Amino acid sequence: MSVETATKAYMSRFSQTPELERIWNEAAQNLEPTPGGFAKSRENFWDIVNNSDSEDAQYVRQVLESAGFEIQEGKSTAAMLRIVHGTKETDMRLTIDHILPKKLHPDLTLDPKNLVFMIQRDNSTKGTKLVQNHQNKFYHP
Repeated sequence: MSVETATKAYMSRFSQTPELERIWNEAAQNLEPTPGGFAKSRENFWDIVNNSDSEDAQYVRQVLESAGFEIQEGKSTAAMLRIVHGTKETDMRLTIDHILPKKLHPDLTLDPKNLVFMIQRDNSTKGTKLVQNHQNKFYHP
């Protein structure tokens, strides 16, 4: 997989990468667009990515590993990025973010057009603000 392909998949909405969209739809199947439904969908998503032998899961693992993330094999938790600076190590967990905040747009809670990857620390800081892309334009599903 080329770095360009991996970067595009990592930085795009889930709906723009067929493998991500299929895994997400499988993970969210039959779940309600509620905070609890999203939490269960996210857990299911990471379980599939980390543990499934499907071609889609293998593709997503390649994308994440190309971006420097460690897959949490055998678990249903998000990939980790380990940053080493001198003698200090920092672990950063990847999370799934809503472009339009689920608090303001609950109907889009499970919609793959509204989902992107984000580092958990950044997601916590962002809160309910809108996400801007690399061209400084606001995302909108």
